[in-house]
Amino acid sequence: MKANTNVDEVVPVYCFDPRHFQETYHFCFSKTGNHRAKFLLQSVTREEKDVERALRERCKAAGAQIHSFWGSTLYHKNDLPFAVNNIPDTFTGFRKAVEAQSRVLGPIVMPEKLKPLPSGIDLGDLPTLERLGVKDAPTDRRTAFPFSGGETSGLERVKRYFWDSNNVAKYKETRNGLLGEEYSTKLSPWLAHGCLSPRYIFAEIKKYESARIANQNGQTGVPFVDANMRELKETGWMSNRGRQNVASFLIKDLGLDWRLGIGNDPRENRKFNMVKQGLDYDPKGEFIRTWVPELAEIRGAMVHTPWKMSLHDLGKAGVSLGEYYPNPVVTSRTTKHKNAWTNQGREPKQRGMDFYFKSNNKS
Repeated sequence: MKANTNVDEVVPVYCFDPRHFQETYHFCFSKTGNHRAKFLLQSVTREEKDVERALRERCKAAGAQIHSFWGSTLYHKNDLPFAVNNIPDTFTGFRKAVEAQSRVLGPIVMPEKLKPLPSGIDLGDLPTLERLGVKDAPTDRRTAFPFSGGETSGLERVKRYFWDSNNVAKYKETRNGLLGEEYSTKLSPWLAHGCLSPRYIFAEIKKYESARIANQNGQTGVPFVDANMRELKETGWMSNRGRQNVASFLIKDLGLDWRLGIGNDPRENRKFNMVKQGLDYDPKGEFIRTWVPELAEIRGAMVHTPWKMSLHDLGKAGVSLGEYYPNPVVTSRTTKHKNAWTNQGREPKQRGMDFYFKSNNKS
């Protein structure tokens, strides 16, 4: 990413270390088996430390500058609550410390296009399994891991396990399974080979929790959405107005694919404003107070936007955002309505003009 930003041409390099395909000194075990070697060729992963040092020396001798960047871990080493040489011996100790005191950085946004290769460069060819000294092996139909290496395959696995099947929601119940593809994430090979970033997986999990679990349980922090979702969960019923708004929220605010069963809108550029919709069709907040009892003591139209209330007013209503009732999972546009509680139950002058349109200004 740094090179792509700072230079005109980029040469991607991967080093196949022949020592990785030899046998161990003791007992002559293969360091890289046929299945792993095949996955590696499909992935083309990172260099080991000794290869990296040799590469540095070669580049230095050739007058080329080397810049290294920390990667491949969920937490950046600078964000750890302890020095790298003082990492706890057990994972539980490590996990408790970082969860309490550290943060996970978001994934780096990839550019739409990488810089070109220098002209006339010889790219060479990927070695074959035979050249690496590894015998090919056919895929056993009984395998629980019938996947290939590479980023595309890894991203497809994330999509299937998270969004298509919802299996991630059952991970704790199924993770000790033995047969089949779906009892666990199966993401470790892609993570180990650098095909997927742990920060990307973390971001997808958070996105899933916000989009699926919070919405299904009526815990998005947007009262009009939560009231409709709780009514659906408890009774199996949701009004037509509720369906339109919840669908808009899921697709336009949370960015979910309408093909997940949400439904679609033929007016592609329409987006409902949850606050204004709530004020138009539940101006006194009675519907919200019926289905979101945590907010029952908030009077009038303020119940539509509790995040705009002062701590004093929230305390008087017995509401603690982030504890008693969640903060909104998304605030952009959804909370944009400026006169969120100025109607105080008055009948709106005009209904229906309650959605946003995408700007045609591409500047």
